Amino acid sequence: MALTINNFWGAESGGMEEAAAFSNVIATSFDVKTGTYTYSIFSSAANVDFLPFESVADAGGKYIVKFDIRLESIGSNNHVTGFLQLTEGAAPFLELALHDTTDDLLIYDANGATIRTITQPFTADVYSELILVFEHSASGTVELFIDGVSQGEDIAQDLTDGGTFDTLTFRKTINQALFKVDNIVFQSGATNADDKLIGAEIFAYRSTVASVTADWIKGANGDLNSGTWVNAQEDPFSEANIALYSDATARAGGIDTNDDGGSAGTGGPNTDANIDGDSNIVAMKGIWRMKRGTGSGATHFGLLGNTGTAIADSDRTIDLTPLNSYVNYFDVREDNLPLSSEYGRIGFEKNSGGQDFDCSDMLFQVLHIPNVGGNVSLLSKFRRNMQHMMVR
Repeated sequence: MALTINNFWGAESGGMEEAAAFSNVIATSFDVKTGTYTYSIFSSAANVDFLPFESVADAGGKYIVKFDIRLESIGSNNHVTGFLQLTEGAAPFLELALHDTTDDLLIYDANGATIRTITQPFTADVYSELILVFEHSASGTVELFIDGVSQGEDIAQDLTDGGTFDTLTFRKTINQALFKVDNIVFQSGATNADDKLIGAEIFAYRSTVASVTADWIKGANGDLNSGTWVNAQEDPFSEANIALYSDATARAGGIDTNDDGGSAGTGGPNTDANIDGDSNIVAMKGIWRMKRGTGSGATHFGLLGNTGTAIADSDRTIDLTPLNSYVNYFDVREDNLPLSSEYGRIGFEKNSGGQDFDCSDMLFQVLHIPNVGGNVSLLSKFRRNMQHMMVR
């Protein structure tokens, strides 16, 4: 098994496109940890589900979930119901909760029994970074890190209900404090806690190309048939304006994220002062909200890359096999990442066929590990440098 970054979420689309399901949760630009947006769990009976394996397959081994959390209050407004649940369908096998009278953080196993109690770790209105390292097993280990400090490892714990691990859920019940969560990262295939990504942060980059002309073309045709590229780069996402390939000719193209909309009001990763080294960009993610038109068969792909290399077939997603109503599609990659001196590239492609590619919006994101307070392992740096030697 290989250490794998399966998915990451930071609300950077400006909406809830990356959630599998949600209720009483919004993306907000207030009280953000990093980037432009954060998830706000703002009302009673709120929940948001994320799917760790929707783009990249489970590599097994130990799992690591990292997130930044900011509680609006500490004390009697809190409740012992878990604010994070790792679940097999609807059945939680591992939970984090805050006690309503002691303000202690509790770790629960698959039976709801307390594995560990951590005394009053939070301060109201201040982000804390939580990293949970665990095995999905009837006799597994679990270790929680708060702001980089281990709270102790517990072994031989019941961390399964016998099903398939498939969902992360952040939730609020009636008596639980409002909270925000940002920079959620999920890894599998870990061998030990040293594989965790301390300080991981998510940045998104857009373009303002207000024409049909693509920044780059893959093949012979890349210009849009209607709409403009900026229509597919709205913040937040909107179906009011779209970018469209509508004729039967094979078309493929896209934009460079070199204009605006980045974490510092610039393009990126190049020109973004938050980015502090090539090896510290450890993954990228594309989002496409799109549908197909009617007509004869066609294949539809997202395209994801960087300005240091030409877009090729290897930069395609799988065939999205879209519906005739808008759906969100994702692609997470650890290879062919942009250098800190390059920009991201994102676009889409359809082969010859009558079905349109209607793109409501798309978004290029990077997962970055800062040097200050962060951790990029020597293995990660080696893999990153070797990758660039091979593709440049």
